[in-house]
Amino acid sequence: MWLLALGVLALGAIPSCGDVQDQRPSPSAPAVPAPLELARCEEFAKALQAALEEGDLAGLGACIDVTALLEKATSGIEGDPEYRKGFMKGLRETLLPTILRQIHDGLEQGGSLRLLRVRTREGQQRPLFRFLQPGASLEYFEFDLREGADGRVRAVDWHQFGTGEWLSESVHHLYLPLALQNQRGLIDRLFGRDELLARHWKQVMRLVDCVRDSKLEEGLEVYRGLPAEVRHDKLVLLQRMRLAALHSDQEDYLQVLADLRRYCPGDPVNEMTAVDYYRLREQWTQSAEAVRRLREVIEGDPYLDCLEASVLIKAKDLPGARVAIERSVAGEPERLDSHWVLVSVCLKQKDHAGVLGALKHIDELFEVDWNDFTTVDEYKEFAASPLHANWLAHLAAKK
Repeated sequence: MWLLALGVLALGAIPSCGDVQDQRPSPSAPAVPAPLELARCEEFAKALQAALEEGDLAGLGACIDVTALLEKATSGIEGDPEYRKGFMKGLRETLLPTILRQIHDGLEQGGSLRLLRVRTREGQQRPLFRFLQPGASLEYFEFDLREGADGRVRAVDWHQFGTGEWLSESVHHLYLPLALQNQRGLIDRLFGRDELLARHWKQVMRLVDCVRDSKLEEGLEVYRGLPAEVRHDKLVLLQRMRLAALHSDQEDYLQVLADLRRYCPGDPVNEMTAVDYYRLREQWTQSAEAVRRLREVIEGDPYLDCLEASVLIKAKDLPGARVAIERSVAGEPERLDSHWVLVSVCLKQKDHAGVLGALKHIDELFEVDWNDFTTVDEYKEFAASPLHANWLAHLAAKK
């Protein structure tokens, strides 16, 4: 499950597919300040990455303006001011620790966080990060930055590609039914799926809790107990997708991806899941096209180049795979997996000189315990070639 996104990091809450009645400006609405200097955005990105890698809650708090995010998320809703105040207080206390725990734990388990670039989007400079967890769970975050009254640059929101939403929008959709449940009669102002979510919110939150706590069987029971219209909501489907990741039933996972495409057509989240959707159907050409579309949205990522190469190998397009994997190795030479895919492509092309060059490059950059290639089926033709002696001489020279 290469592209299984993390979902909303804060609470596991994800926006519904249904329309909401209030219309708020997005973070990129026209009334925005002048863009920040590139150097200040890069300084922010460096501080944010350090805080997440070191598990530094105070450092993360210095990078994120939680109050500004929550003001935006809870605006535009008629509700009890005291309830709003309590909701914001609760999230101020839990939002950053939850984010820090999830990302830092992923890094501790062998994941990686990389600043891909600071890019200009709708007149603003926005740092774009890739978060890759063990098992190839992938997410991208793009941060909306503002300069505070104290002159410090902080993030006031961030876009999560795995949900196709800004976090403020995700929290807004969480807050909406909760706020209206606390005022008699206001819930009747909702309609469609928003009204259904509000009326079944306790079950939905129980499902979120099951996903968070990895309770597969209980989560499936809660999911099956929801009305069909609620089960087809984007919030619930993405929680269902995360449940599917708790076991190895690919058919189950594939069905969730199909339901997302069926019930949430055109939603950006489908771009993040399209690679898996076609891969599990062994539709390799379409899967490679899905990688390219995502890469275009991201504006380039060596990881996606490696992923494209892996798919093209399955599609038996070795020249295309060679181009993609060489681009990946050049763009992110510190990523060992890409080097091994290059070796695999060269082996399949019977390019023994390419195999030798790739192996030497790996040996120069990484600590590897080498096998005897004469005993490995995939390498037998290389081992029988004259260039294998060159490889053995390379290893002997190191001793």
